[in-house]
Amino acid sequence: MMPGITHRYFHSKGSRYSRRAQRDHAFSQNALLRAKMALEAAQEGIWDWNLVTGENIISESWAQMLGFSADEVRHTYDFFLTHVHPEDLKRMEKIRELYITGELAHYHSVFRMRTKDGQEKWILSRGKTVEWDEHGQPTRMVGTHQDITRRKKAEISLRYQKSVLESLFRYSPEALAHLNTRHEIVRINQQFTRLFGYTEAECVGLSLDPLITDEDLLKEAALVSCRTQSNEFVEMESVRVHKDGSRVPVIVRGGPVIVDDAIVGYQAIYTDITQRKKEELELREAKERAEAASQVKSQFLSNMSHEIRTPMNGIYGAAMLLESTPLSQEQLELVHILTESAGRMVETMNNLLDVARIESQRIELREEVFELIQTLEEVMEPFRVLGESRNLPFALEAPEACRVKVVGDRSKLARVLYHLLSNAFKFTETGKVTLEADLVRYENPFGIYRFAVADTGIGIASEDQQKLFRRFTQLDDSYSKSYQGTGLGLAIVQKLVELMGGTVSLSSAPGEGSRFYFEVPLRVHELHAGNGEAASQKQRMFSHVKESIRILAVEDDEISQILLRKICRKLGAQVDLAQDGFEAIRMFGTTAYDLVLMDVQLPTISGIEVTSVIRSFEKKFGERTPIIGISAHALKQDKERCLAVGMNDYLSKPIDMEKLHQVIQEWVVAQESPSVLPE
Repeated sequence: MMPGITHRYFHSKGSRYSRRAQRDHAFSQNALLRAKMALEAAQEGIWDWNLVTGENIISESWAQMLGFSADEVRHTYDFFLTHVHPEDLKRMEKIRELYITGELAHYHSVFRMRTKDGQEKWILSRGKTVEWDEHGQPTRMVGTHQDITRRKKAEISLRYQKSVLESLFRYSPEALAHLNTRHEIVRINQQFTRLFGYTEAECVGLSLDPLITDEDLLKEAALVSCRTQSNEFVEMESVRVHKDGSRVPVIVRGGPVIVDDAIVGYQAIYTDITQRKKEELELREAKERAEAASQVKSQFLSNMSHEIRTPMNGIYGAAMLLESTPLSQEQLELVHILTESAGRMVETMNNLLDVARIESQRIELREEVFELIQTLEEVMEPFRVLGESRNLPFALEAPEACRVKVVGDRSKLARVLYHLLSNAFKFTETGKVTLEADLVRYENPFGIYRFAVADTGIGIASEDQQKLFRRFTQLDDSYSKSYQGTGLGLAIVQKLVELMGGTVSLSSAPGEGSRFYFEVPLRVHELHAGNGEAASQKQRMFSHVKESIRILAVEDDEISQILLRKICRKLGAQVDLAQDGFEAIRMFGTTAYDLVLMDVQLPTISGIEVTSVIRSFEKKFGERTPIIGISAHALKQDKERCLAVGMNDYLSKPIDMEKLHQVIQEWVVAQESPSVLPE
């Protein structure tokens, strides 16, 4: 006998068994016992229900399935019912009733039962009627309970996943189509209908590509299909055709559906990018309008620069020449007013052009090797005279670590420091102005250098400090303001420093002065650079221009002609003047010149074209005369055009005598003494 199983035999009153019947009954009981043992071994619970008395004999495995020991269970049908999940109870009893009444051929029921500790288990209950009364009514059922919790949870999870996938497919914002291995449509979703106009009934069973493409697109679509057949996922931007014939811009994605390493179908995904294309077009048109407006503004500024710089060239040049003649004190003061005013006008134009370059994003970093200390001293030079005239001490504070050659944009660094120093001197009447430089840290091969301009001027309130970096903004813009300016300098400083990889900071308080500082990375080229004997040799060599130098000056403006002649003669050079491009070509062909000063804007034929003719002529003889472009335009692209056509250098008007001197030294004197100066 198996433990936990009580075997009961049912006898009708007055019944008699023959020996054969007893043997048959014993055989049946033995068979039943073996079956029960097999089920116990399979960990299936066994139940034996007496429908008449309500007694329900259960096996030990049945009890253990719910977490009970054999002693803790009651062998009654009511005990069983109390552990069936309330939500499943009616359904379970209905199935048993239908089986008992003969309406179901087999008893098979799945329901939940509560374990001893309150958990839920899914049970598969199967049973069979084994005894009936004399009226044929069932009196006894036997069966099994199998714990199918794991399987049931897997089924529930699978159904949930399937439901989620179905929802994703049905309600996806992407147009989806499931295809069979022949690329025929099996299913489409709602978005496919919205995007292309076809209902599922209209397109199921049809080939996808001919449905939503035309002759122009069919070849491309066939290539996509071919790639997906090669087990490749495809993504590309294209167009497809709506039911009404209109074209729809889409992103096409597609790939195979693989089951057990075999392709069983394909998935086609279409993303509608109509709105994105519309926005891209609007953005492109807006960008083109902005670029056109910027180009118009830049051209306007360039033209204005030309129109202002040309007469300013006469004023500035005449003042410089006048200053070099014997003058009374009053005359010197008047000349100083002329040069100061002309310089301020040129500075204003330079600032406006800088803003135009920054706004049009045409300003770029240009790397070159330069000596850091020497550059700082050159920036300081114009302000030394100003400091001396106002009895305002001006000093450079830089440690030995700054005596290096570095690689960076020298001109932009100098421009930033120039603006900061200009502001410092503008707002400082007493005290001092200091230019500071220091190596903050070294990250091979870059040195992070901090530059600062400190003054003891009027100072700035904290609430006003951010306003300083806005274009055309001044803290005092009233009619009676004490300090002049356009309000562009610090805006330019901020943009240039950001371009170089730094940020401008300010420390200031009213009445206590200001300190503007920033950090930028500069690649260290050579440590402990000096400006010793080589620099002094250069200075001695460039002290004058040889009188044998002959210059061809090509200039159509009469005032500029007079100035060029006087400046060149003042520098000790001989000069011939050509009034237009054709005359310049004729004179160059008949006379040997050491240098050509070429105005870019000339009547009939431009300086650019004249330069091209001269370079073509020289190419035949292997010669190359230095040509320096001169223009009242001062935009970067003007200089680039001049250099691209074959000019060696470029000067913007008004012409500064010192800069012209340097150009002559570099392109004529230095070329004749290559052993003294490096290339």
